[in-house]
Amino acid sequence: MIDETLFKENLEYLNLHGFLLIKNALDDETVALWQGILYSMYEKNERSTR
Repeated sequence: MIDETLFKENLEYLNLHGFLLIKNALDDETVALWQGILYSMYEKNERSTR
């Protein structure tokens, strides 16, 4: 069953900020994989602008 109040609050937050944090949506392995990819992309960008 969907909590209508929570749903509306989350939708408003999404519309206002452009993102919504969903806790425990991904397992630890997937989070670590994405973290490594994003850090690598960030480091490559930092080096190319110096």
